[in-house]
Amino acid sequence: MSGRTMMLVVSMALCVATVVVVLVYQLGWERKRIALAQRQKEEQLRMEQSYYEILERQNQQLRSYAHDAKNHLEAIRNLNQDPKVEQYIAQMEQQLQAYTRRCHSGNRALDVMVDKYVTACELKNIAFTYDVQLCNLGGVEDFDLVAILGNLLDNALTAAQDSQGKWMELATARRNGYQVVVVENSCDRPPIVGEEGLRSTKAGGEDHGFGLKSVAKALKKYEGDFQWDYDQEKRRFTMTVMIGQRVSVRESRRMAQDAKC
Repeated sequence: MSGRTMMLVVSMALCVATVVVVLVYQLGWERKRIALAQRQKEEQLRMEQSYYEILERQNQQLRSYAHDAKNHLEAIRNLNQDPKVEQYIAQMEQQLQAYTRRCHSGNRALDVMVDKYVTACELKNIAFTYDVQLCNLGGVEDFDLVAILGNLLDNALTAAQDSQGKWMELATARRNGYQVVVVENSCDRPPIVGEEGLRSTKAGGEDHGFGLKSVAKALKKYEGDFQWDYDQEKRRFTMTVMIGQRVSVRESRRMAQDAKC
């Protein structure tokens, strides 16, 4: 009997040990998966920044071409006496206007990003309005601007295209020493809230949800924060972001250490 009891105890111990090993393995694998997803998100942000830089160079070339073409058209107009030619020149000028930058905030990175989403919304039949004249987010580094604004506008576009209203708005301002970004969009489905905040509603949601984490990470450099609100009756989702002054490298490291503690 003592031998059987010993074998039973050993078997139970082995089962418990096996369960513990499996749980530890799963936990380690989950941490590795999350770390990999975060690295992929950071790499995606770097690629997006490179994309915006390339797009800006292309836009500069197009603006230079459009400027020269307008001068040539003006010279032709001065020499022209035919009303049909005048009408044709007017149509060409409208076409050239479409190739010039639509947003003129004074911040090239912001202008390129807004132009990108203007085009994306036109392709998806989404009404997109913006007002970035009062504050052009000039105090935000380009990489952080891509992380903050790119993720917010991506989320807004995704929700808007799946809604009946199909609209989104972007506005910036200065309040109490902070740069404020407000992104609003039509949203038919209420947001899903988990233990860590908003959860992604995209397909494969377990591999998403890092967008707002990237926003929060970038905002730490500026002692900033964000909050959201959803109006069920109006089907309106609102994201408000507060961006302060950039924190020094030493202060940023101290904040990171405090966060780990």
